[in-house]
Amino acid sequence: MFFAAMFAVSCETTNEPERRNLKVDSESLSFATNDNESQSVTVTAENVDWKHEIVAPADQWLTVSRDADRLTVSVSDNGEAGPRSGVIKVRPVDAPSVKSVDINVRQDGTDALIAGYGIALDKSELTFGGEDEKAQEVTVSVTGDDLTWSLKVAPLGKEWITADIQGDKIVVSVAQNPTYKVREAKITVVPSIEGVEEASFMVRQTKSTIEPYIKPQKIELHFGYNDKETQEVIVETFGTSWTAALVADGGGDVWWSASSFPNENRLVVGAHRNKTTEERKGYIELSGAGVEPVRITVIQEAGVPTDSSLEDDVVFDNEDYAILWVEGDQADTQNYTYWTVELWSGDITKTQGVYGGTGEVVRLYLYSERVYEYESLPTVTYNVVNNWQIDAMSGNILSELPAVKPGELSTFGDRPLYSWYMRYENGEQTEAAPLTGGSVTVAQGGDAYTFTLALTDDINNSITGTVDVVFDEYTINKNDI
Repeated sequence: MFFAAMFAVSCETTNEPERRNLKVDSESLSFATNDNESQSVTVTAENVDWKHEIVAPADQWLTVSRDADRLTVSVSDNGEAGPRSGVIKVRPVDAPSVKSVDINVRQDGTDALIAGYGIALDKSELTFGGEDEKAQEVTVSVTGDDLTWSLKVAPLGKEWITADIQGDKIVVSVAQNPTYKVREAKITVVPSIEGVEEASFMVRQTKSTIEPYIKPQKIELHFGYNDKETQEVIVETFGTSWTAALVADGGGDVWWSASSFPNENRLVVGAHRNKTTEERKGYIELSGAGVEPVRITVIQEAGVPTDSSLEDDVVFDNEDYAILWVEGDQADTQNYTYWTVELWSGDITKTQGVYGGTGEVVRLYLYSERVYEYESLPTVTYNVVNNWQIDAMSGNILSELPAVKPGELSTFGDRPLYSWYMRYENGEQTEAAPLTGGSVTVAQGGDAYTFTLALTDDINNSITGTVDVVFDEYTINKNDI
C-alpha cells in the first residue's frame, strides 16, 4: 500500500501542465506636448512567444521598436489643443489561453503647454485730450518663463498713435487731433507663445478745441519776366479743406496759374512770360469752410525788349530739306571759313531769300577755323558767341572759333539776320527767335550729317533736337576776288 501511494504521488507531479504567463512592467505611459524623449517597457513572458502592434489610428503619431524583451516607445509633437491617447497591444503567439496585455499611451495637447502662461494689463483704456501731448503708460504683467510679447496697433490708429515698449511698460502718446470728432483705436499685446491669450486696451482721444485755419507757407511769390520753373507752396490746414481761385489785380488779365493738391497740402504756381515793360501783380485766394479767405500775392518783374516771339521751348527733330552753303572765296590771310546751314521741316519754300509754305526753319551761321578743302563741314562743336569781334584792319575774327554767329534783326528791325529759328504758316511767319546762346555739335558718317542742337533764344527758351541729314543742296561760292 505504501508503494502504491508513492506511485500515485509520483504520477501526479509528472503530469502537471506547463505554466505560461505574459506581463509588462508598465501598462501606461504619459508624454508631454512637445520635445519628448523615448520611454521603455519591459515585457516578461513565461513559456510563450509574443509580438506587439499599435492600434490605429495611434500609429500615425506613435512608434515602437523592440529589442529582445524591451519595447522603446516614441511620440511626435502634438499640435492639437487637446490630449490624445493610443494603445500598444502585446499579444501571445500560438497561446490562445494567454491573455494579451495593453500598454496605454497618453500625450498632452497644447492646452497643457500654455496652462501656466498669461498676460495681464493694469489698464483697459487710455483717454487723451484733443491737443494732449503728455504720454501715458500701461504696465504689462507676464506669467510663465520665456514668455515675451510685442505690440500691434490697429490700422486706424497708426497715423496718430505712437506706442513704445520700455521694460514692462507701454508708453503711449498721440498726435494732435485735426478733427472735431472723437477717435479711438485698439492696441493689442501679442504673446510670443501661440495659444496664450492676447491682451488689449483702447486709446481714445477727444475732439479738437482749436479753431479751424488755413496757413500757406508763403504769402508772396516772385517770378522773373520769363521764369519757366514753377514754385510750390505748402498749405497747412486745420479743421477745414481748401480750394484756390485766381484773382486778377484790378480786373486785369490772368497771367499766372495755380494747380491745387489739397490732399497733399500743396499748391503749385507758375507764371507766363511778361511781354510788357511793367511789373505786374495777381492773387491766389485760398478758401475753406469756417475760415476767412487767405491771399497769396504773385508778383512778376517787368519784361525786357526781346526779338523772340516764342511762347515756349522748341524741339526740332525732323527735317524735310537741308541746305549747306560755304564761302569759297577767301583771302590768303583770312583765319576762318564761313558756312550757312538751313534745315527745313514741312513744305517750306524759299524764293529770292523769302520763305513760304508751312513748317519750321533752323538757320545757322557757322564759322570754323580756316579750311582749304570744301568737301565737308568740319565736325566740331560750334558755340554761340555774343561778343562778336572782328579785326578792323584784317577783317579776321577775334572771337574764339569755331563759333555760331548769334541772330539779330536788321537795322530797321524788319529782317532776321544770321542764326534764327522761324515758324511759318501758309507763307506767314508766326513765330521767330534769334539763336543767342548754346551750341551746335556736328558729326558725320559718310554723306550723312548729324546736328545736335542745344540752343537758346534771347528770353531763354530752348531750341533743341537731333537731326540726321543728307544735304539736298550743297553750294560752294567761288566768285573771283
